[in-house]
Amino acid sequence: MWQPVLMICGYFINVLGITMLFPAAVDVYYSHAKWSIFITSAIVSIFFGLCLYLANRGKIKEITIQQAYLITVISWTLVALFASLPFVFYGTDWINAIFEGFAGVSTTGVTIYDDIEKLPASLLLWRSLLNGLGGVGIVIFATALMPFLGIGGMQLFQKENSDVNEKFTPKISYMAKRIIFTYLFLIGSCCLSLKFFGMGWFDAVCHALSTISTGGASTKNASIAAFNNPAIEWVVALYMFFGALPLAFYYNFITTRNVHSLRSEQV
Repeated sequence: MWQPVLMICGYFINVLGITMLFPAAVDVYYSHAKWSIFITSAIVSIFFGLCLYLANRGKIKEITIQQAYLITVISWTLVALFASLPFVFYGTDWINAIFEGFAGVSTTGVTIYDDIEKLPASLLLWRSLLNGLGGVGIVIFATALMPFLGIGGMQLFQKENSDVNEKFTPKISYMAKRIIFTYLFLIGSCCLSLKFFGMGWFDAVCHALSTISTGGASTKNASIAAFNNPAIEWVVALYMFFGALPLAFYYNFITTRNVHSLRSEQV
């Protein structure tokens, strides 16, 4: 019962730990002294992730509905808790740090920091990366790789996405990879558009991640208003609309070319 649950949760935590290396690289690039908080967080996350994964490793033919629910709930909770480690090591008290971690992964768009412009570049990027991971759903990301673990991912995919119905059951890993590609394409095109209209690269990357995920994390206290640029505001509004549509809609529309997809209740 618990073996696949703990194994996959450990896998998710490992993914999160590896992601922490990107903010660390940003601080090294900007010669900030705070890079160590992400290296430490990554080491802790990967250590616990590997312990869970290796201690429960084994070939799993299928996942029951009960296990799928447990994996979805427990993995989101653990990911959010480990995502709060950089905030804790930065000096934020643990209650506020956990709040910030959950807010980022859930793309809620709230923060406990009064002046985010005082935060190091790594933490600003981390807030946006958490929005990005939460927006695509770390469960979707893992589903695309589950064939390498010998696991069928349809149950997890359905628990993570209310937009998925039975017609998507075949080739679920193929679909997950296409959804991730669509998500990354939207982030990339949004980033390039923001850069074209006057944002710096760092701000463009951070805002693209939080725009497509509709999480709203910004690098400025005044958010988009700080740039005082109507073109940037229109880009963000347009891409937030794109991000609000279910990612499964893009897959369905592109593969079937069926205009009736535009008539679905959610769209």
